[in-house]
Amino acid sequence: MFCLGLGIICGTVGYLDSTLFVRKIYRNIKCD
Repeated sequence: MFCLGLGIICGTVGYLDSTLFVRKIYRNIKCD
């Protein structure tokens, strides 16, 4: 159960991180 929760947390953090990263890159490209 703990491992499952840890996996979900890691997945959520990774997903949010990648979303913010993509938005940052998209903004930089848009500015150019």
